[in-house]
Amino acid sequence: MLTAVICGCATNKYKIYSSEMMAVDLPHFQAPFYSDTNSHAYDLHIYVQKKHISGLLLFKGEESMTRFSIVTKTGQKLFDATLNKGEMQVQYIMDQLDRKLVRKQLARDLNLLVLSCSAGLDNIYYRKAVPYGLSYRVSSCSNGASYAHFEFEKSNERLIRVGTGNKNRLKEWATFEYDDSSFPHRITIDHRSIINLRLELTQLTLRD
Repeated sequence: MLTAVICGCATNKYKIYSSEMMAVDLPHFQAPFYSDTNSHAYDLHIYVQKKHISGLLLFKGEESMTRFSIVTKTGQKLFDATLNKGEMQVQYIMDQLDRKLVRKQLARDLNLLVLSCSAGLDNIYYRKAVPYGLSYRVSSCSNGASYAHFEFEKSNERLIRVGTGNKNRLKEWATFEYDDSSFPHRITIDHRSIINLRLELTQLTLRD
């Protein structure tokens, strides 16, 4: 299992991506579920402040937006919202999560799963990461974030981490682990914030 440590990186560790580097193929700066219209289900554990909430996270892309629902394993709805270009519209949220800062952070965290950034030379920077691959810092992203950080595994170029923040520091990030599927079977979303909020997801198989 791949384990890595995220830390803030100084600007001088990144090199501006220039025309001389065009021989290097650029990856797609897109999170695993960007533009995906399939349904997905994950066993979910939310740790917020000193509370623990468990359930299922269900989501599906619908045209230009993605719908996220959190339900208990007995079917009780805890959270229902849509994300569209970084904006979250909440249809329902349980009392324990119904705080302004929690709503805001949930939107930022869930946006990591559907994030997309353009790949023009003016907004791409790169650095060699620790042994597992390459890390890119990119601007011009679909959720309006100032900068996003994409990290790819060297052996197969799979996206293993995406985060948003400023030039030098991540504020929230998602780490992806894969089995034999093209979609991650485990996702951990964490962030540096005044709210202690962490999401842990394990993929479930949907049956007809």
